[in-house]
Amino acid sequence: MPRLSEYLLGRHYFYRSFRRLTGSDRVNREFVEKYVRPREGDEILDIGCGPADVLELMPTVRYTGVDPSPNYIASARNRFGKRAVFHCGDLNALGRDRKNTFDAVISMGVLHHLSDADVMGLLKQIQSLLKPGGRFISYDPCFTDPQHPMARWIHKHDRGEFVRFDHHYEQLVSGVFSTYRRYVRTDLCAVPATVIIFDCAVAASSL
Repeated sequence: MPRLSEYLLGRHYFYRSFRRLTGSDRVNREFVEKYVRPREGDEILDIGCGPADVLELMPTVRYTGVDPSPNYIASARNRFGKRAVFHCGDLNALGRDRKNTFDAVISMGVLHHLSDADVMGLLKQIQSLLKPGGRFISYDPCFTDPQHPMARWIHKHDRGEFVRFDHHYEQLVSGVFSTYRRYVRTDLCAVPATVIIFDCAVAASSL
């Protein structure tokens, strides 16, 4: 039987309320505006999209959201069904015809739920889905040394079982993407938290 916190956060209304309490509106805005930087008409894939709150912050893009939660997908379709496509499941739900399709693939709070092997598999899938010159941008909680004690405690009790040190995430990302930038932020959330953001690029076509 799932823990009460997992049950509640699996309901989009509790999830959205919890994220607002922790300052997620500001996090979403800064993530989109500073790191994703979507352009009009971009093809965007959001892995673990939840109720797709970030779509409100984007210009007119071709947005595809994927999430394993039927509840989140139902909420996203109710809000954005006419301007986006949503799939309930994992990346296999996209079908086999989406390789080299997306200008950007984003994930917020996904990698820390996955084992090292699953992260590597996901990153390789993402790389194959990106167009030449496309980008993968991720956001996850992380451990650093030193670190605010409350942030360390919060991340130790995260629902995700694989919150990693910053250098551990980097080892995984660099095993797939040769070009990337990483940012460690302690100033984004309303509660003490340390997050790591990766901005990874696929080489542009030489043609």
